[in-house]
Amino acid sequence: MSDTVLCEIRDNVALLTLNRPAKLNALNYELIDHLMELLDRIERDETLRVIILTGAGDHAFSSGADIAGFAPSVRQGQEVALRDFVRRGQRMTVDRPDRIIPQAHHRCRKRPCPRRRQ
Repeated sequence: MSDTVLCEIRDNVALLTLNRPAKLNALNYELIDHLMELLDRIERDETLRVIILTGAGDHAFSSGADIAGFAPSVRQGQEVALRDFVRRGQRMTVDRPDRIIPQAHHRCRKRPCPRRRQ
């Protein structure tokens, strides 16, 4: 089993930690697949009330996609890239429960919203 996502379950709460701190928890195929496997398993467990998703390390929840990790699919052409990357992304975001809470790191910056012109 991959250690790209850590799972801790306590008191009806599942804590999932993206575990690639050296890469700022960037998403690669291995991490996405492991996260999906854990989410599928957790969603079937009716005793779990909430899922907290966080990132390992002190610098980032997740920096987004690990572009270098997706490059081989892109080099094989559009069809392969769509199958390998886009379908995973869609599966990860569609039909997920509302009980997933992202836990960002303490270094988030609060910025004022720009005023809307009238």
